[in-house]
Amino acid sequence: MIVIRLMAVLMLIAAFVLLGLYVYSKDPKYLRFLKRLAQYAAWFFLFVLVSFFVSRVLRI
Repeated sequence: MIVIRLMAVLMLIAAFVLLGLYVYSKDPKYLRFLKRLAQYAAWFFLFVLVSFFVSRVLRI
């Protein structure tokens, strides 16, 4: 559980840093990085959700 919270905090920090860099420099590459980070975060949390669901169903 602590790993999930740690990943969520790290992804939030990275998102704010990327957003701040975009506001500061107006370079669209930071928005692309932010979009990629959001995609990776969504896949990670989907994987965690599915693994929790499977562990509940199979009682592992």
